[in-house]
Amino acid sequence: LHAPWLREHAERYTPQVRGRASTGLAIPAPIYFEALQLRAPLLQQFVTSVFARCEVLLTPLLPIELPRRDETDVGGGARMWELLAKLVRCTAPFNFLGLPALAVPVGQDGNGLPIAAQLVGRPFAEDRLLQAAAVQEAAWPARVPVAAVNKIQSAIRTVIQEPKVRELLVAGGYEPVGSTPEEFRKFFLGEMNRYAEIVREAKIQPE
Repeated sequence: LHAPWLREHAERYTPQVRGRASTGLAIPAPIYFEALQLRAPLLQQFVTSVFARCEVLLTPLLPIELPRRDETDVGGGARMWELLAKLVRCTAPFNFLGLPALAVPVGQDGNGLPIAAQLVGRPFAEDRLLQAAAVQEAAWPARVPVAAVNKIQSAIRTVIQEPKVRELLVAGGYEPVGSTPEEFRKFFLGEMNRYAEIVREAKIQPE
């Protein structure tokens, strides 16, 4: 998706996005394939050692205080990679392993910015993960005003209706919808239940 756009319209990318995308395109295929081959044994080792003792793993989402937007505008040089290393330190390992994970609010820092924790589940155990998140949400409900959520959703819907944005999304295999938060919640839970049933009936196990 990004390769032709980077070649022809690199100026349309911010320095940070351009730097990250270009680095990914520069990874040789053998190295990428080797990383994929390592995923299955590492996943099995992690599941066996960790989820033998718990059903859901609780970790920090960020190892640092949530930075402001201006604090993350560091361009595409060495500072970008230093910042990224901090931001993804707690999430990247689970992304690589393909484990389901989600973030839940747990309070605010001294600057009034939100603090989140990360819940991680075993493969195909999204139902248990969502149950744990529901318990956490009941104990510490999100405090984002409904008006703010609706305003954000409206802005996103406006953007994805722009012809160029829709063209990019469709080219990447996505279907722009722009549903409301409640519509998305119902759709998400419906899909989770549907696939959970498929996994159970097919007796699919992590490799």
